Amino acid sequence: MTSYVLLGTPGYIRNPERFDPDTVLKVLGANSGNLMFQYAVTRMIDAELTHISPAEAPYSDRSAYSDARALVFPAANHLRPGADWTGLNNYLNAAKIPLVVFGLGAQAPDREGEAATIEALKTDTHVRRLVDILR
Repeated sequence: MTSYVLLGTPGYIRNPERFDPDTVLKVLGANSGNLMFQYAVTRMIDAELTHISPAEAPYSDRSAYSDARALVFPAANHLRPGADWTGLNNYLNAAKIPLVVFGLGAQAPDREGEAATIEALKTDTHVRRLVDILR
């Protein structure tokens, strides 16, 4: 029985040679820092984990979390305007199991400043839906 499902890798990509460079970047979320964050989250959970990512159990495999106690979401910089979170939002909304969020953060303000970034976050439909699901 799976104890928890984690959105992301175990902190590394198993057998990376099976992927071309573009797919590796996709698995990383275009940011190698995500691996470190995902690894740290796996160290905080003393339980069996199934990893959901393009390099692990596929997102389309709903059975991967059918017996899970919770879905763990390492959410480093997911509050950022302009990101298309349609797939993520649909996945989180459909899971229907408890959701544990680690590190939900906002991307640093752009050149227009903090006030403009906050306004952009408030009006971004993907960010608003993500926050509504997490709420």
